[in-house]
Amino acid sequence: MIRFRQHISSANLRQFGGQLVLVLLALVPFHALLVVWGGSMTGQGELLSVWKELITLVITGLASFLIVSKLVIGKSKQWRLLVRQPAVVLVGLILLAGLLANIVNASYGRAFLVGAKTTVVPLVLFLAVQPFAKSVSGQKLTRVILGSAVVVAVLALIQFFVVPTSFMASIGYNSATILPFQGVHPDFPFGRTFSTLGGPNQLGTYLIIPSAIALAFAVRGASRQQRLVSASLFILFILAMITTFSRSALVGLGVAVAMTVLLAVPRKYRLTTILIFVVIGLGVGLIIWSALTNSQATIFDRFLVRGDLTSTGLLGGDEGHITALAQGYVALVAHPGGLGFGMAGPASFYATRTLLTENWYLQIAIEVGLIGLGLMLLLLAHVMRRVRQLEIYSPLRIGFVGAVLGIMVSALFLHSLADSTLAIILFGVGGLLYAAKLPKEGNVL
Repeated sequence: MIRFRQHISSANLRQFGGQLVLVLLALVPFHALLVVWGGSMTGQGELLSVWKELITLVITGLASFLIVSKLVIGKSKQWRLLVRQPAVVLVGLILLAGLLANIVNASYGRAFLVGAKTTVVPLVLFLAVQPFAKSVSGQKLTRVILGSAVVVAVLALIQFFVVPTSFMASIGYNSATILPFQGVHPDFPFGRTFSTLGGPNQLGTYLIIPSAIALAFAVRGASRQQRLVSASLFILFILAMITTFSRSALVGLGVAVAMTVLLAVPRKYRLTTILIFVVIGLGVGLIIWSALTNSQATIFDRFLVRGDLTSTGLLGGDEGHITALAQGYVALVAHPGGLGFGMAGPASFYATRTLLTENWYLQIAIEVGLIGLGLMLLLLAHVMRRVRQLEIYSPLRIGFVGAVLGIMVSALFLHSLADSTLAIILFGVGGLLYAAKLPKEGNVL
């Protein structure tokens, strides 16, 4: 009986947990489509929207059972090993900083729950997936990430070239869910695609992850066939991203591409690669500057600036971005210790005061304070360093690190990681890669 229980807990549960993690990562890019389309048919959109949190809860429960079982059966010092692990300490301190801010400012209610869903759940998932890391091979993980992204990208191109707005409206897309048509500028005659994601910016930022991974395999693939297939996928993802007309995503992609190539090429070619990227960057900068200073408005100019440059300043869509940044800075100066989860970003729509900062770092600082923001940045840096160190020439790991850096740049302009889909993928994949190569000795997770 004891052997049977040990077999169930150590083998079957780990295998089941690993499969459940892959299911979550495979399906979460289709979350918005499921909620909108399924909600229009059943009228239970809000109920459907919590499916990913329920799966995360099951994964967390399984992980907790395995960890506690290991600690109880093992030696007492393993408890000390658990609380000394950098990832556990950093996540715990971030959550503590946010909860203290909520308590001090008495900020509870639905905004707190929504903020916890977008900020806390991905961090918990990052720890929860680690006991299952060794049951999820890099090959399976790569196939899940790229396979889902191929479907999303193809649907984005179909939406841009084929699908009419009326069809999107007929399956539930409207002003109460997701707008079926989202333009760039009145003088810009194109609609922005969002495919199965929650919006064009969300789609563009999400595509940074598979783009960087595909590029890494295109450079360091094991065979010529693998490199050619990966290059084709990279082109597909780029084309889909272009149809989003997301400036922040394209900037993030540029950073991700540069960092992925630098990490993937042999060391002796890195200086040459850096010089090439510098020349490309200067060329792009000159093109953008000439477009902005051109007296005649062009389509490219309308894409770069969502508004009109006047003698008194900027009027139009981008004016709101600047105002949001200023308001976020004022709020941070007034509350450097943070206001608590849900008090900034999209979750603040449910608070007494909406506070969109158009900057993920400002959002996190307002939620968990400046110290909490520092801990979050330290966590991301630690994860990237560990992921890269554990297998330095792995295309999957190279692409992941490049993607994280690109997303961190895009987060300067939007609430990028406030999108639960992107956050779940980034922290879920990060947790698996972080723990996949860790030695058994001294590793409780």
